[in-house]
Amino acid sequence: MGKDFHLPLGISQKTWMATFFFLFGNAWRRWEEGGTLLSRYDGAPLWLRCLIIAVLALSVKVIILLFGHASMLSITFKGALPYVVAALSGSVMVVYVSRLLVARASRLRSFLVFTGRHTFEVLTWHFSCFKLVSLIMIAVYGLPIEILAFFPALSSAQLQAEGVSISWSLWWWAYLLVGAGIPILWQWIRSRVKTANFAPR
Repeated sequence: MGKDFHLPLGISQKTWMATFFFLFGNAWRRWEEGGTLLSRYDGAPLWLRCLIIAVLALSVKVIILLFGHASMLSITFKGALPYVVAALSGSVMVVYVSRLLVARASRLRSFLVFTGRHTFEVLTWHFSCFKLVSLIMIAVYGLPIEILAFFPALSSAQLQAEGVSISWSLWWWAYLLVGAGIPILWQWIRSRVKTANFAPR
């Protein structure tokens, strides 16, 4: 059963866009539950549906890159339509890829399920784990220890102010792997120890 609600006219374009995506997600769920959305393609292999959606999303993204920048933070009327199509296609693609992973038992699925169950721990500890990468960068480039206080991670602008010019993308991979990997690894060790302690002897 739907609910009526009213939005003020003075809200920002970013809020309107976020509201649209929220309502689309709600509508998508109801359409799928009713069997009226994409049900005619249920006979097609799941991997093929994933591929079609991925090609659509990436094609629209290429168009955006060729004809101008579009983001939710600085959306324009010209960039709104390709941005919306790319964002919705990407969201649908994630849904289908998730179904593809669920349909096949694998270590990847087990890992993703375990990670999903411990998302709160990752959110709790990833900022603290970022400091380990920052400490390594400070040691490698001989930077003052005071910049460890920068939050949440060292940025390229901060490093340039210290006279360091680096390939920043490589360090972002380090932040990702450490920030997410250490909390997940810690939870895995805890689960193994807990299982060993409660195992029948």
